[in-house]
Amino acid sequence: MHPVFAEDGEAFFRRKETKVLSRLLGAPPRILAIGGGAFLREENRAMIAASGVSVYLEAGLDLLWARLRTQTTRPLLLTDDPRATLDTLLQQRAPIYALADLTVRVDEKLTVIQMAKRVLEALQGHSELWSTR
Repeated sequence: MHPVFAEDGEAFFRRKETKVLSRLLGAPPRILAIGGGAFLREENRAMIAASGVSVYLEAGLDLLWARLRTQTTRPLLLTDDPRATLDTLLQQRAPIYALADLTVRVDEKLTVIQMAKRVLEALQGHSELWSTR
């Protein structure tokens, strides 16, 4: 578990996360990969919208579980049934993730480079989102 999360709790962690996000969004243009919890905060979504384009990489429960099941650094998944917890989190968060400017479905058969190209194509197909920001 992240030490800050463990010692100071999720609310404190999320406030610190927002400060870091604010600093990074104020830097020259770049791609930022944030965790799903960061996008839940309205303040973060507003900062992202003012600075760039949000892209939700939508992955299904099975794929996420395959990637996360051996990790012990996800505090919200340190439960008796982490897969069920992950499923619940995905269901609860889906309406907020749907607020992203673009959604790109993750295909586990694609390489990281191929997925990056898929995201780039989605961005190019919606240049109105980023050409005015």
